[in-house]
Amino acid sequence: MIKLLKAVATIRDVIAYAETSQTPLCVISLDFQAAFDRISHQYLEETLRACGFKESFVRRIMGLYRNATSEIHINGFRSNSIPVKRSIRQGCPLSMLLYAICINPLLQTLVEEITGVKTGNGRPGIATVAYADEITIFLTRPEEIPKLQQILDTYQKASVARTNADKSRAMAIGEWDATRRVMNIPCYGEITTLGFTFKSKSNITNKEQWHRIISQVQYER
Repeated sequence: MIKLLKAVATIRDVIAYAETSQTPLCVISLDFQAAFDRISHQYLEETLRACGFKESFVRRIMGLYRNATSEIHINGFRSNSIPVKRSIRQGCPLSMLLYAICINPLLQTLVEEITGVKTGNGRPGIATVAYADEITIFLTRPEEIPKLQQILDTYQKASVARTNADKSRAMAIGEWDATRRVMNIPCYGEITTLGFTFKSKSNITNKEQWHRIISQVQYER
């Protein structure tokens, strides 16, 4: 819960900074179609190796997925075995960790290639905030829209993931042109991510939701 609160606070702070500094900003909340179900097993295996895990560890992990099959049972009839070439098992204690490893190349590329919001004091720009499969991206330069599209296209081709433009949301802050389309994602006056609603003005953000999250953190402590 602490990590969730930090993610929410970062998004809030970036929006507030962009407003006070009059920095043009487009906040994009990305939605992935069946995020866990679409991860390619081949991509998972190659990513584990690229992260430097020992071959014995990679073999053990992939032993959970290699040659996996599924069957459909309807009205007393069972189908033939269907090979499963993608998806991370939800409910498995390792699923969140494996998904985090799979999504990390995308997040790292966004950090390296997208300028993000520079809040001063020599800090690097904040380009993205992620929690589980919810990803928020901060664009300050319209010319970086094609770069963002290319980064996502590369990730989707490698992992077989797919973004859902219908459920993704964008929000314009400051001087950002709200009529400019980013990857066919609609632009709204507010977005909801991580269970929290953000609006184009930080002082009208739903305070009740913020206090609810704080109370949950205090309760879990």
